[in-house]
Amino acid sequence: MSERLFAKEEIISLFHALGKLAFDRGETIEIGVVGGSAISLIFACRKATEDIDAFALNLSQNELIHELALLVAIDYDLPERWLNDSAKSYLTRFEKGPLLIESEGIRVFAPALDQLLAMKLSAWRNEVDKEDARRILEILPKDKEARWNRIKSFILPGRELKAEYAFEELWSLINPKH
Repeated sequence: MSERLFAKEEIISLFHALGKLAFDRGETIEIGVVGGSAISLIFACRKATEDIDAFALNLSQNELIHELALLVAIDYDLPERWLNDSAKSYLTRFEKGPLLIESEGIRVFAPALDQLLAMKLSAWRNEVDKEDARRILEILPKDKEARWNRIKSFILPGRELKAEYAFEELWSLINPKH
């Protein structure tokens, strides 16, 4: 089976479908989206991965979101885990960043850009992570020390050194004279 990739428009459509189901039940769900899906929604630059890394921002809505996601999977002929909340294990907390989608029954937030960058620097697995991190860093203010201090507050314990080396490498590529 080949890997299924979600484009920005499809991600938006799926979140609208999820929101419609929530709205029909008299609910409004709030979701945090991270990883490639967040990058795709913020920058419209690439397709995301085979699943959408997202999770309930209100823990009391977790079960409802899982139930509704299964209904969307059936309606759209998607894998059962198209909406995958396993990425939340890479977060110590979620700081709301840009509101990416708002429609009846749903509000979808990216994390703060520094937090999203911290996640990419902590992963630093391949060229996709590096390109995603570069895109984020290029739009953030250019005070290196302040930026690193803000980013490191989001890094999971045990990943600090990897993230710091990744940050230094990325900073030197973007700011070769500094």
